[in-house]
Amino acid sequence: MTRHFMVMTVGAGRTPVIRAGARAEGESRSMKMADDGGGPLGIERDFVDTLERSPLMLEDSSRELIVANLGRVFGTALAIRKQTTARLNVVELVRVCAGLPHGLELLTDQIKFLEPLSPEVPELLHLCDAWQAVHALVELWTELHAELFTLRLTDGDDTDELVRLRQLVAIATDARVAELPKHCSTLWRLFVYLVGANAGPDRLPPCMILLRCVESQIGDPALARPLHGWNRELAKKWQLVDLLDAAPQPAVPTSPHRSLYLIIQIEHDAVDNTKLLLSHWKQWDPNVWRPQRGDNRMISSVALEAEVDDIIADMETTLGASTDAARMPPIRLEFVLPAELLNYPVHQMRKSAFADETVYLALDHPVVVRSLERLRMTRLHLAWRRRWDRLATEQPITHRRHEPGDEHHLSRLHAELAEDQRIFAVVLSGPPVPGNNVAVQEIGAALRAGIPAIMWHRVDCSTSAFHDAVETMVGDGALVHLPDRVTKLRRAALVGGDQSSAYPHWEIALLWDDPTRFPDPLREIGR
Repeated sequence: MTRHFMVMTVGAGRTPVIRAGARAEGESRSMKMADDGGGPLGIERDFVDTLERSPLMLEDSSRELIVANLGRVFGTALAIRKQTTARLNVVELVRVCAGLPHGLELLTDQIKFLEPLSPEVPELLHLCDAWQAVHALVELWTELHAELFTLRLTDGDDTDELVRLRQLVAIATDARVAELPKHCSTLWRLFVYLVGANAGPDRLPPCMILLRCVESQIGDPALARPLHGWNRELAKKWQLVDLLDAAPQPAVPTSPHRSLYLIIQIEHDAVDNTKLLLSHWKQWDPNVWRPQRGDNRMISSVALEAEVDDIIADMETTLGASTDAARMPPIRLEFVLPAELLNYPVHQMRKSAFADETVYLALDHPVVVRSLERLRMTRLHLAWRRRWDRLATEQPITHRRHEPGDEHHLSRLHAELAEDQRIFAVVLSGPPVPGNNVAVQEIGAALRAGIPAIMWHRVDCSTSAFHDAVETMVGDGALVHLPDRVTKLRRAALVGGDQSSAYPHWEIALLWDDPTRFPDPLREIGR
């Protein structure tokens, strides 16, 4: 039995607000006291104050170890004079390091090396940024600090502010910075961080792009004019006036994209069929769809689960260190599979939990599969995009049944899909297992017609329990929510303790292909 569905959905955005005002209530004590507007001497003072809170710096033995390690890095012993108190010893160490190339950064590296979880590290990283920026900006430092130090991008809470900062760091760096650094929790901190960031080819420095973004979002001309003037001063200082005049105004979206995606592509090696080529892309840019490709891995099939777990763990670790980790949405897993692997139970793969325990991927993540053939066959993309775009222009329809069983089944299916462009999803008559040519041909018909969603039961698509589960998911016509609804049904199976092959919820497979989400750039999908 084959059924077809379609849905329409719309969305709304929120306009950002930029205002000057007090710092967020949730900021830490160390961040509140780090007013580095006093120039180099003020930054040195804040560096000393921050280091003095670290237990490492209060002990003679650990200070001596840090000094010895720094001497090895610099290739010569540091000329540190012994002082009478712990604070004076810290002052002496900071004074000497500040006078050496990258000295404060290397000192911070030693703190991270000896005590990786030290709560002082984020503040020290910001002060290192400030030390570099104050010497790059010179006479503009005081004015920029006075304006940006209290400027907020939103009128919401800290999480709203961090979302907007994440947008801006992606725009300013062309997504080269994958995630907002943990110590960049305010606009000022992000600015001084970007002063030391490299520019892309024929691009303005990231700190100048940031100022242009903020300028474009400010409704008050009295606030916007100084930002514009400082950017011109920086352009003159760095001989970038022509580039500034020719650069288009950066577009900052009003509705940040909050979903996180991990795209994992699996295919057999073209030479050795016992090997798998594993590729992956991580998408966390809040501004645009711009996945970052990871390294390819050639693995044996028995190592697949462990390698997938390793890729997921790497992304979870990075996000866990982010500034708003507690408010992060779940990582959505999209497995790009060739036709012969579409029925592989990717949602039933396991990931490490605690100690030697493991859990199913479906417990923590929405999991869907995607068609590798469709991504690679560009001639299919026109129909695919047209079908997807109708979500915003057509009214939803109820489902319909299509009974297979004779030699004209596939011809009727092709004709029906071509005739009604509102059809959005197809439910297969059987799982795409080896030997089931009908299911393979149904998938081919759906891909040719541009159908974005295909569902099936991995073992038996003919049961009334499976059909009832499908009805539950699509009864209101809102197929745009299919990935989340499949996730809930799978978790319900786990809660119920029934993950047998006969349980329809646990064995539901969903091919979900959004044509606006390609691994980027498109040419990397090809062989």
